[in-house]
Amino acid sequence: MSDLEPKPAVSEPAPAPVVAAPPVPVAEVVAPAPPPVPAPTSWNVQNEVALAKARGLMRYVDSILFSIDEPPEGGRVLAASIVLERAVEALITSIDPTFVGPSIDHAFWLTLKPQPLPMAWRSKRETESELLEARKVAWAGLSTIEAPQREKTLGAAKRAAKFIVLAGVAFAVVIGIASMVRNRPQPPGLLAGRPINTSSKLGRDPGSAKLLFHTELEFRPWAEWDLGAPTKLHEVVVSNRSDCCDERALPLVVEVSDDRTRWTEVARRTEAFGANMQIPFKEIEARYLRLRVDRESFLHLEYVEAR
Repeated sequence: MSDLEPKPAVSEPAPAPVVAAPPVPVAEVVAPAPPPVPAPTSWNVQNEVALAKARGLMRYVDSILFSIDEPPEGGRVLAASIVLERAVEALITSIDPTFVGPSIDHAFWLTLKPQPLPMAWRSKRETESELLEARKVAWAGLSTIEAPQREKTLGAAKRAAKFIVLAGVAFAVVIGIASMVRNRPQPPGLLAGRPINTSSKLGRDPGSAKLLFHTELEFRPWAEWDLGAPTKLHEVVVSNRSDCCDERALPLVVEVSDDRTRWTEVARRTEAFGANMQIPFKEIEARYLRLRVDRESFLHLEYVEAR
């Protein structure tokens, strides 16, 4: 065959027919079941009267079961069962007044697992052991309901105790500071280092080493200081005898003079006093200062200063 002659045509194989895939069966979609609703773990009290009734009935149950003065053995369990049933009903009423149905079916008891009310409670054929078990569960329910209020009360009590402790500490600090101020050594004044002249001197041991002076028992005993020159005065500070007999210094009269002959009263103390009592008076100029008890008595003081 010459190269110029046409070549016979080569036929191509026909394409294979397209076969559709069988439909895939659609699995039926099932909605997942909703999770069980758990019972509440806390219950709000909506009826305080019912709760108080339940509490009282529970205490009455205990008095029936554990008191020798209640019905004898034959009727004790029955009587306690009746009262306990009323207590359980009041307990449920206190937390959910809209609940309808036997009290034993209330979801509240599910929160007390592993101690739900015994099933025998429904049959009304309780033995004493079943009654005691029901009583224990009922008390647990009452305790659970009262827990929030109990914690609130305990918290308030703790806060009150904390406040009392802080107030006590503050009071002690104030008292301590006041005591320190009252009993602190006084700074030197006009009488520092000056001799004391007294109307008399007790010839025996006065019984207190802290006494500045001690006179005999006499009418209007006195103690006197010479300031050396006319000096302005406005206050006397005195400390009474601290071991006994502080009433002897009353009434205490403060007097001043320029010549030790004519005396002028500038202050008088008629009420009991202790340490560092300040007796102020209108400022006056004088050379001599005198303290006098205006009656028959002893005069003894632990500290005297003038300003």
